[in-house]
Amino acid sequence: MIEEKMNLSYNQIIELIENRGEVYNSFERRSMMKKGLFTAAVIAAMMMTQPVMAQEVVGQTEEIVAQTEETEQEDVPESSESDMAEEYEGTSDSQVRLTVFSGENNEMPIVSADSTDKEVQQPEKKTGWQTEEGKTYYYDENGNQSVGEKKIEGKWYYFDKEGVMQTGFQTIPTKNGGTKKVCYGADGAILYGKQKVDEKWYYLHPITGAVMYGEQKIDGKWHYFEPTTGVMQTGFQTIATKNGGKKRVCYGDDGAILYGKQKVDEKWYYFHPVTGAVMYGEQKIDGKWHYCDRQTGAMAIGIQTITMRNGVQKTVCYGADGAMGYGEQKVNGRWYYCHPVTGAIQIGFVKLPNKMVYYGADGAMCYGEQKINGKWYYFNTVTGAMRIGFQTVPVKTGGTKTTYYGSDGTMRYGEQKINGKWYYFHPVTGAMQIGFVKLPKKMVYYGTDGAMWYGRQQVGEDSYYFHPVTGAMQTGLFNFGGDVWGFYDTNGKAHSMIDANTAVQYAHEFLTDSLSEDEKNEIGDRYVQYFSDELKMVAGLANPQYFIYAVVTKDNSDFDENTEDSNILFMDVMRVDAVTKECVHDYDHSGDN
Repeated sequence: MIEEKMNLSYNQIIELIENRGEVYNSFERRSMMKKGLFTAAVIAAMMMTQPVMAQEVVGQTEEIVAQTEETEQEDVPESSESDMAEEYEGTSDSQVRLTVFSGENNEMPIVSADSTDKEVQQPEKKTGWQTEEGKTYYYDENGNQSVGEKKIEGKWYYFDKEGVMQTGFQTIPTKNGGTKKVCYGADGAILYGKQKVDEKWYYLHPITGAVMYGEQKIDGKWHYFEPTTGVMQTGFQTIATKNGGKKRVCYGDDGAILYGKQKVDEKWYYFHPVTGAVMYGEQKIDGKWHYCDRQTGAMAIGIQTITMRNGVQKTVCYGADGAMGYGEQKVNGRWYYCHPVTGAIQIGFVKLPNKMVYYGADGAMCYGEQKINGKWYYFNTVTGAMRIGFQTVPVKTGGTKTTYYGSDGTMRYGEQKINGKWYYFHPVTGAMQIGFVKLPKKMVYYGTDGAMWYGRQQVGEDSYYFHPVTGAMQTGLFNFGGDVWGFYDTNGKAHSMIDANTAVQYAHEFLTDSLSEDEKNEIGDRYVQYFSDELKMVAGLANPQYFIYAVVTKDNSDFDENTEDSNILFMDVMRVDAVTKECVHDYDHSGDN
């Protein structure tokens, strides 16, 4: 039946309409044609039989209507048209209605028009893209609404059963009776290749647009798409291998699998250069050894104790890039030394190009005072270089001390001869001593530079005398040559002394006061001659003494060795303390020995 209706001629259409009771007479038909109503009736009839044909008939119908109008104008007198109108108006209610019914249901009106309308409005044919109530539709050139898959201008679109254009992921049927999951962009066109949808990446078959799953090679690079959702994966993934096993791999931010040495989440890893599998244990990369954790694969950095393939353990150092370090290495602000061949961290003394250093049990360089095998050493607080010679080092209780380290770096104690000078270092602390020091057999003095003093020295407000060879503090009376004398008490302090002339003056005053009147009269106007002995220490006396001799001759001649005893009128011996200036008569001449 449908095929027959698609091939109906114009006359057949008119006959069909008349047989359905939808057009009553030729006058009415001509009247409707004149007002454009007949065209609508014809199209409506065609819509019921075959929508596709309706558009093709429109042109033919309009042409026929035009021809009909021309014929009527020739055949009908001018007055007849109005007469017929009046006759028509008299036969009906002024609301004469023409109704065309569908062939399938006589109760469903298709076109209706009031006879009072001067012109019937023909519905506008829709074609192309249309937006209706916020939804997008597509009508072909015949005004047919698209449903299902539709190729438009070389691109595939999909419309649901209501004709609404779809976007996003859709599961649609395939020609082989199956289904496929595809994705349509915001413009409705199907997507192909690698695409970002809702902030996630997918791979859509480059020909069919179907969502792809699992491993996929894109532009020569392997990617992995979640087997259920098709979402492209990044980061570490455990995937199946062709041999039925598994491997752990990692995909970069662009989704491409990683190879070789790569930094992921601030950690270094090594991925097999062919398979991309995470590698574990010791790995030699670009000629340098690395160690990848046997559980996570993350490269070790810093100080690590590893077990070698032969079962031997060694402590090594890996740099920030995971490569094993050799020679000096700084880790977390501390210096280490790694064997130049094995990389093993060294402990103990190590001779570097410009310095001797020491690495503790943990392998870190030592600084400051260090006790090693029972001996103290000192290492520069900045460079770690072992120091020799004089060093000023801090003391735990506060302050500093000066110490001395020999050529082997060990601290020195007790008496030490350094560059021709004697020093003394505390036997326990090693601190260099200054000032008086009581050695086993002598009292000595060390200056502010720590060197031993010799000869006469001023210490504060006091004078001392230290042996010119041994440095021993001296006590007693010393003649430094000529009339230069020095006297030092039991504490080594020097005392000022009067000279011989001054001693004579004190003796003269003492003698004048001690002479009796008879002795004075006897001496008369003769002069007293005085003679002085050198200073002497007198037993039982703390200070040196001057012995002053007073002589008066009878003839007032000078006294000498040739003077005869018979010519001596008066003689006295006095002892003058060189320190206190005290004068006494020395009748026993005990100091004259």
